[in-house]
Amino acid sequence: VSGSLDLEEILGAALSKTMQSLSIDVGAACRLGESGRMLRLVVQEGLPPRLAEYMRCYAVEVSIAEQALKGGMPVVRQVSEYQDSEFRALLEEAGLQVAIGVPLLAKGRMLGSLHLAMRRQRKMTDDELSLLGAIGRQVGVAMENARLYEQAEQVAATAERSRLARELHDAVTQ
Repeated sequence: VSGSLDLEEILGAALSKTMQSLSIDVGAACRLGESGRMLRLVVQEGLPPRLAEYMRCYAVEVSIAEQALKGGMPVVRQVSEYQDSEFRALLEEAGLQVAIGVPLLAKGRMLGSLHLAMRRQRKMTDDELSLLGAIGRQVGVAMENARLYEQAEQVAATAERSRLARELHDAVTQ
């Protein structure tokens, strides 16, 4: 994930490798919106169209991301335990039974989350949950690096515009 500064590429690679490594059926990577209350879908693999549309932009409270953030570790939940009936119905319609929320953290802040789901019942081992936690922290750091790089580019562009404006002003004055 640290090989790129493109957010979509970072999240896509992380999601794909995580799903492949742990034999996960479907997954989505979401970015936390500016308000800190909404998750926005960035990339997904295997989500049915209706579920993908629902996850395009939804409240943190609907998913298990908020619970995962509070504990700072991945959370595993049976789909039947979801409180939000619309989200639960979409998950059940897709034949999903187990959901996993992985917070993407950097500097103690949640930047997004990975949402993974399986069509079969399966208990996640402690090693798998530790691996998911490490992935969440590593991806969070890569996301923060991408954000800082983007911010540095914006500052450089602003400085260049200011320099050009000064030169033009000086030329006109002369």
